[in-house]
Amino acid sequence: LDLPKGGDRMVDAISLLSSDEEEEESVLPLAQRLKARGVGDGPSTMTAALVNLTDSSPMLQDEAVPERKQQLLKAAASEPLQALSPGGARAQPRAAQGEASAVLRKERAPARGKDKQTELTSGAERAAPTQQQRQAYLAARRACVKARRFNLRSVSSGTISTSRTIKPMAAWAGLWPALREFMQNTIDHLALLGADGRLNSALEMTTTPVAGGGVEVRFTCGATEVCAIRAAGDELVIEQAFTFPMHPRALDTGVSDRTKGGEATAGGFGDGFKTAAISLLSQPALGAHIEWWFEAEGACFHWQFVGAPRAAVGTFRASQVLEVHVSATLLGEPQPGCRAAGATAADGAEPPPPAEHRMLQLVRAKGIGAAFSREAMPRLQVFWHLSDAGVLSCRKGGSLLADAAAQPPVRGSTRAPEPGLYVRGIWVRKPLIEGTLMCFDGKSAVDVTGRDRNDVDVDEAAEATLKLLHNCTQRELLRALCQPLRGGNGAGGREKGSWLLRSPRFSNRLLEAEPAFFVQSVLGVPQGAVFVSKRTTESKEPFVAWASSYLAARDAPLLPLEAGAHKALFKEASEAELEALCVKHLLHDEKDAPPPAAVAARAALASRVLKFVGATKLKLHFSERLSVAFVHGSHIFVPGAQPLSRALLVRLLGVMHRRLGGYDERFTHLQQALFEQLPPDGAEVSGAQLDAVLKRAEGVQKEAKAFERAAATGSGGAGGSGAGGKDTAATDKASGGGGSSSGAKRPRVEAPQEGGGDGSRSSGKRRAGESGGARGGAVCGRAELERQIGALSRGGGGEEILPSSAFAAEASGDARECLRPASTLHKTAVPASLGGGHIFCDAASTEALRGGTLSAARQATLRRLREALEQSKRVVAAALPSLRATLASVVHAGFDASNDGYLGFCTNTAIVVNLHPLMGRRPEGDGKALTHELLMTVAHEVAHLCERGGDHGPGWRSTYDEILKAVYCDAVSGAPGAFAQAAVCTCCAPVS
Repeated sequence: LDLPKGGDRMVDAISLLSSDEEEEESVLPLAQRLKARGVGDGPSTMTAALVNLTDSSPMLQDEAVPERKQQLLKAAASEPLQALSPGGARAQPRAAQGEASAVLRKERAPARGKDKQTELTSGAERAAPTQQQRQAYLAARRACVKARRFNLRSVSSGTISTSRTIKPMAAWAGLWPALREFMQNTIDHLALLGADGRLNSALEMTTTPVAGGGVEVRFTCGATEVCAIRAAGDELVIEQAFTFPMHPRALDTGVSDRTKGGEATAGGFGDGFKTAAISLLSQPALGAHIEWWFEAEGACFHWQFVGAPRAAVGTFRASQVLEVHVSATLLGEPQPGCRAAGATAADGAEPPPPAEHRMLQLVRAKGIGAAFSREAMPRLQVFWHLSDAGVLSCRKGGSLLADAAAQPPVRGSTRAPEPGLYVRGIWVRKPLIEGTLMCFDGKSAVDVTGRDRNDVDVDEAAEATLKLLHNCTQRELLRALCQPLRGGNGAGGREKGSWLLRSPRFSNRLLEAEPAFFVQSVLGVPQGAVFVSKRTTESKEPFVAWASSYLAARDAPLLPLEAGAHKALFKEASEAELEALCVKHLLHDEKDAPPPAAVAARAALASRVLKFVGATKLKLHFSERLSVAFVHGSHIFVPGAQPLSRALLVRLLGVMHRRLGGYDERFTHLQQALFEQLPPDGAEVSGAQLDAVLKRAEGVQKEAKAFERAAATGSGGAGGSGAGGKDTAATDKASGGGGSSSGAKRPRVEAPQEGGGDGSRSSGKRRAGESGGARGGAVCGRAELERQIGALSRGGGGEEILPSSAFAAEASGDARECLRPASTLHKTAVPASLGGGHIFCDAASTEALRGGTLSAARQATLRRLREALEQSKRVVAAALPSLRATLASVVHAGFDASNDGYLGFCTNTAIVVNLHPLMGRRPEGDGKALTHELLMTVAHEVAHLCERGGDHGPGWRSTYDEILKAVYCDAVSGAPGAFAQAAVCTCCAPVS
């Protein structure tokens, strides 16, 4: 402070006030500290010094000091100023303030009691503050003052430029943005908002209507008045205690305040209040005027926010810059406010003088009084008085969710709390859930984004909302609000029935982020429960129908799926989910009650089959509780009452083969052994019969290996009638296509090597530019086989002559081909004695077939062989209907009397099955074997047709196996297929 000469006593007083020697004493009222230090206490000390200072100090006579301020200072020694509040005189000179304060309080006390329009935010709805809470609050405020202290003598009068240009800002238009900043500083500095997001539990708030439709709000801590706000007409006055003067450094652009950014506050004094001042001054229609006063320790500091003109320079336009005129004087008489800020009165004791650390904010702008009641109070949580009913809040922290329409009006305003998203007690933007109060504070608070502090990150808000819902204490209310998600009556209007679900876009974000929390923790659905509708419980699909009844009888968590249930949370149980739940209970039942001896014996026999094919990872279960077989994961469940017949074993082989996910020739060998050794009558398989089947499967395996070795050494593969040995080609077909490349180790096919299916060279000539059996791997399942069948584009046997070169087209130079010597075949029409139609035959046999010169016995044999071939084609077509047209147009009967070394071959346009090697067989006595052998031949050649190649690599082997599996499954399924209708062949008749 610039003091006049001769003011020795004032110099002593100010030096004492600015001393840090006794910090605890510094929080005492000014008069008590002066008296304790022996400084004069007469009425003339402060007044005379103030008058001398006004008259002689060049600082106060400067033109920059407002004329109104000089008048106030000169009038301080002559007559007291009147208060802005209706309570009477605001304050007296310090010499007589003890007596004046006592009179003032006596006048105010009855007036407040009689004013029926005054509302107290306390009573039964809110517990009154305890003495301990009040003491803690006041101690915290004194500590805040102490932390902000600095040497007041370092402040001098002058004009400070903030370097901020005054210009309109779209996001700061109107009065609300400025009110938000001014109120934020007051609320945070005085901790008016508690940790629970409501009025501090140590404070009480009263609102009193004032003339002109305004309102006066007071915050008190017991007998200590902490803050008062008076808004009426075009004027807003904010008076607060426990506020140490701000250093002018706060006016620097970008100044850093270490109290900003904490969890409990939205920020300390920084750039916000300067931006608020600029927003008001940039709107000429408001006629804004802003002044601040700080009073502390015998000194007064006055700030006036004004716009200073700047002339145009170069390309820079003329503008106004925000400046603050600062004047520092001795405190003669407190600046009039709206109440006695900080005055404390103990029962029966003389009240001390007003608090020394006091701040007064005066803001004049058109309509600001009404805007405070209409816009600020509904958007600041400190003014609310929420009803606990219908509010979701945490035990700790100030975050809460509530329906705005269900809350009582704000005290002192006719409006209810404004729906919106609030951060640390302040409205930021419209709510993400329509019509709600979304308030975030403490550790759940989100950060305000955007330059204008008017938005938040939606992802952060969603995370904070989920955290609030996790920690809220009103679990029953939360469950009731989420109940419409279950569906049922009224589910279609869930947004109207629950305020928490009004905005589906945001609520769906929450539900999809943590569905288990809402389903199990909120709605109380047991973990592991599945939902089924009538479509499941009344399903005609055997497994689904059995699973529904079984789980219901087991009291499993099988819950009804109501109409209108939220699709992200409640989904119809899939068959896999039903399987998993059934498996869980079946395994539990099996552990508690082992199956009977007969059922256990079936399981033991079936396990031997699994062991033979290497499916040791699969587990087979026979259960009397089952009425339908199913597979889940590595578990295969079979009804315990079903006999272990040939049909069941074939089905099990197909299931196991699919589960293993690759080709294994042992399945083919075992399938052949099953059909050769077991009867088709559906009888129970005994242990001895199964031993015979496994022994025969080993024999088939050895035959396949012998064929491979013979083909590899070139020692002859035909061995037909001309060689006097066994029909090797026929054996190849009967053993499942003896061109197997598996070897002794029976390798499982996974990915073929480049250039060949299993390490061998690929065919040298391809069909239609394709790569044959080495085109990328084995067929994976029925779907891939159907795709191959659909891609067939055969001509349908339009050639009249098949030259011997057609056989050479199959050659690949690989010893593993089924290439045999063949003649040129001619399409020859035959008489009815041979079955009619046509046969592809060699030149030497043409006349004999066309003219019917064969003996009657040979004609009958050839006719029956052709019928057996047609029957085998019908069997394959019944199993694979998509092949029916191809089989009818491409597969032909052949008669190559010059070459008995092959049973069939495949070209690009035809499949010919050579019947001449079978003429020595007796169809009437050996019909079963002949039909089966021809079926294997047709499957063999169709696999070549699908693979577009002549080699026997993994691609061909997998395709061939898929065709056989389809045939076998159809044979034992009982469906009305070719086997069921067959009259000639009874070997594969459906079992009952």
